[in-house]
Amino acid sequence: MPDSKDTRAWPALVLRAGLLFAALFALGTWVLTLPELAGFDAAVAARLGAGPEPPLRVPMLDITALGSAPVVTLVAVLGTALLWTAERRFEAIWLAVASAGGGLLVRLSKLAFDRERPEAATALADYAGTSFPSGHTLMATALYLTLACIAARGAAPATRRALFAAALLLALLVAASRVYLRVHFPSDVIAGLAFGTAWAWFAARAADLAFRRD
Repeated sequence: MPDSKDTRAWPALVLRAGLLFAALFALGTWVLTLPELAGFDAAVAARLGAGPEPPLRVPMLDITALGSAPVVTLVAVLGTALLWTAERRFEAIWLAVASAGGGLLVRLSKLAFDRERPEAATALADYAGTSFPSGHTLMATALYLTLACIAARGAAPATRRALFAAALLLALLVAASRVYLRVHFPSDVIAGLAFGTAWAWFAARAADLAFRRD
């Protein structure tokens, strides 16, 4: 059972998380008004949209799928089931909540910012909804960082570093693929990385408090 110290830690965690996400939303609202950022995003979109279809379209489509809702859901469901059957049930709940919360955060963020997609060139991948932040990037970051956190429990320091490096690499590849495929601006994927990392941190801290044992 959690002790009184754990109970007192919950309000502090919720407050820190609330302040963090409020700051991220405020920052996102502010940066989207900057003409310099708009100019940079437009220049990158125009640059990538110039000329014939880029040579890496097919592998980038494969990479971008790692952040799609079907793949993220499948990985999360399979991971949760495997952890549950292995009697690592608190980690199964942790993964399920982190994944579902990431999807909810995408929806709330899209509604809050309502940014149009790039128009400089024809998109090379399917998309739905608004542009900021990148949902693929946010969900991939939250999922793979959470998986790294779970896998790193009790592991040697070198193994932990390798796991987090792999998770970050996957998130960065998904982010790059969204810009390359002309469906997001650079600022969209940067925001997706920030929101996904923040959510993974909150889920990890909440899991630590909820399932801590004396």
